[in-house]
Amino acid sequence: LRRKLFETFEEVRTLAPPKPRSLLSIQFRKWDIQNILAVVRGKAAGLLPEDILAGVFPAGELGDVELEELAAEDNIKAVIDALTAWSFPFAFELRNVVREHSDKLDGASLEAEFMRILFAWALNDLSVNDPDQSLLRNHIRNQIDLINLKSVLWAVSQNEAGCRPEPVAPVLGGRITTRMLSAIEQSSSLERSFEILGESYFRRAIDRGILAFGEARRLAVMERFLEIEIIQAGCKIFRADPLGIGVAIGYIWRKYNEFMNLRILLRNKSFGKPAPATRQELFLVEGSGN
Repeated sequence: LRRKLFETFEEVRTLAPPKPRSLLSIQFRKWDIQNILAVVRGKAAGLLPEDILAGVFPAGELGDVELEELAAEDNIKAVIDALTAWSFPFAFELRNVVREHSDKLDGASLEAEFMRILFAWALNDLSVNDPDQSLLRNHIRNQIDLINLKSVLWAVSQNEAGCRPEPVAPVLGGRITTRMLSAIEQSSSLERSFEILGESYFRRAIDRGILAFGEARRLAVMERFLEIEIIQAGCKIFRADPLGIGVAIGYIWRKYNEFMNLRILLRNKSFGKPAPATRQELFLVEGSGN
């Protein structure tokens, strides 16, 4: 599935003229950074290469072969060295971040710093005056919101558990204000934080996920509904302009949604998980062919 997905996205890249291809690369780089983060954390946890690869999403510029090579490296330094040798953008910045967070590679701050580097570059490259760039810019801002919300909600869950979470500065550029993020982080419970978040464009996600969260009492359950909201926004871009970059961006997000669901189905089938439980895990996005 990973190999087929990368081949499909490579075909999209090949078909795209130079300007649209450069815009697609901005979205693909986001998944590159996520995959590098997964490899770094996997190495820090002592996972086997095959276990690390189970958590990556080969949709970026780094394909299955490159990801397999990174997962097979002996240590984190070797991973960053390989990226530097390949002239991967941000390799120097990522090296500095990993060095500064060497004692807490599994913390929320490492992901935030990785994404801060990426999104600062992306927003700086995207103009608000060009329709295609503006379209992608708005969706990048949605993805920034998801990163920030995961950080502040995790902090609330840690406070509820009686732990002291590490402070994580929000990634700048999202649609949700720093005031709302601060109010969510300072709320007395996850339920209260969901009420505050319900005043944003994530209201539908909160309405859809609150019952499932109440039954499971796990933050990951609500995070799934928040991610579905972002995936759905990406899928809708498909209809933004039949002659614009939205067709390719929307297609990419629909394929992302399809890949995630197929992986969940195959994994749960292999473990004999009941169909109703599997259905609760699926990313069921309206209008994307689910």
